[in-house]
Amino acid sequence: MKIEYHAKVVDPKKLEEIRKLLVLCDKEFVPALSSRSTTVQSQLKESDKNEGIEAYFQGVASQSAILAIEDNKVVAFMSFRKDYICEHIKIVPNLYITTVIVHPDYRQNGIAGKMYDRIIRQFPKCDLFTRTWSTNISHIRILLSLGFHEHCQLSDDRGEGIDTNYYRLKPKKNSVLQYIEQYHLGNNIFFCLLLLFFAATFIMVWLFTDGGVYHELSLAISTSLMASLLCLVSDTFLKIRESKNDTYINKLKSYGVENLQFNKNELLEGIIPTCRNEL
Repeated sequence: MKIEYHAKVVDPKKLEEIRKLLVLCDKEFVPALSSRSTTVQSQLKESDKNEGIEAYFQGVASQSAILAIEDNKVVAFMSFRKDYICEHIKIVPNLYITTVIVHPDYRQNGIAGKMYDRIIRQFPKCDLFTRTWSTNISHIRILLSLGFHEHCQLSDDRGEGIDTNYYRLKPKKNSVLQYIEQYHLGNNIFFCLLLLFFAATFIMVWLFTDGGVYHELSLAISTSLMASLLCLVSDTFLKIRESKNDTYINKLKSYGVENLQFNKNELLEGIIPTCRNEL
């Protein structure tokens, strides 16, 4: 069996097989998929409304997906959206998993777990979110086994005694190498180690010489190298801080907060002349 990632499914055959899975498993969901207008519908109370699966299918078809392929046929899929923001999810970057379906004939084979494993490996730095109904025990067991935890619960959201549970999986902490890659610190660390090596070398020369030109010269060079090393360490620290600030600003922008990097001098020049009158 192949587990494939698709930024968007464009193959008509695969799309049709996804639609057939939606039709086949429609009534297993609470509420039924055919009674929903979108994959992220907020009002989920049970109703007699049935407009067919097409509206829901169009939502799935516009999203990214993980497909499980067996004998050149889609037997399971997971659709998801990137950086979805709503009342209950306000963390970015994130992936919001909207639908998970496994064909009844292929269940109990760990396919859902394999699809979750693929999305976790495909997007290791993203928080994963999904929601399900409180009586969907089999899916909740899979989520808990993978390390998801309950993010929030909406009591009786889908009917009396049927809650909506949101689950979240936090990304794993970066290793040292991932941390270096994330902040582009490779060159800085290389030159830090190089300066440290040469500084240590000249300190050893200074220690093993007793007076004379080499003694004084090695001391001067090692001192200069240590000063350069301290400057480079400071530069590296500032680089990390700037990267974190940029990440923070980008997160704020996802909430509609813009223009945080305006020219402060121009702002002050416009405000100061009016200060006297205001006072």
